[in-house]
Amino acid sequence: GKKAKPGADSSHGIAGLNEDDYYDLLGLGKLRWKANEDQIKKAFHRVSLNCHPDKLHSMEMTDAQRTKVDEHFKRINNAKNILSDPK
Repeated sequence: GKKAKPGADSSHGIAGLNEDDYYDLLGLGKLRWKANEDQIKKAFHRVSLNCHPDKLHSMEMTDAQRTKVDEHFKRINNAKNILSDPK
């Protein structure tokens, strides 16, 4: 399914997004289940450009910040994969 995980109210402070909601992670909160595969791919591309670890790791960061960036990117990638799955 394309539903967000229950208890989706935590935020880890990255872009103020609810990181437990796949649609919010990709910036598709308003479209929700109406988002088609093309919109999901475009949203992932747009969001991933801003938080890709390779891009951000060139910036000066602490190890904790790098870990947070890596984890956030993994959540975004996971959201795209789950929402793109036709099941």
